[in-house]
Amino acid sequence: MLIKYFIIGLGSTVIYFTLSLISLNHLNLSILLSTSIAFICAFIFSYTLQSFFVFKSKFNLKNLRRYLSIQLLIFIISYSTSTLIFTKQEFTVLSIAGLMALISFFIHKKWTFR
Repeated sequence: MLIKYFIIGLGSTVIYFTLSLISLNHLNLSILLSTSIAFICAFIFSYTLQSFFVFKSKFNLKNLRRYLSIQLLIFIISYSTSTLIFTKQEFTVLSIAGLMALISFFIHKKWTFR
């Protein structure tokens, strides 16, 4: 279960990191807008695959709301912390992704998909 979670999480992180950097460096969007767009795309990918392949859960609004609330909370905390610590945007993007992955598995396992 944990291995599948991290493989899907890695895919989600690649999507997040790639879209964030493209938005920052090529579209010249702000760090907040870039990471928000990337978050939405990675969220859709991650929720869909994690629901079906990791937690063996059917799609339902209760789990979607729980998953979204946890991911948003972790995103806000990670974004706030990372922008205070790092001055280079690439490190901020990477640290947000890393923090979200570490924290979210256990919360989703214990609360979202219980």
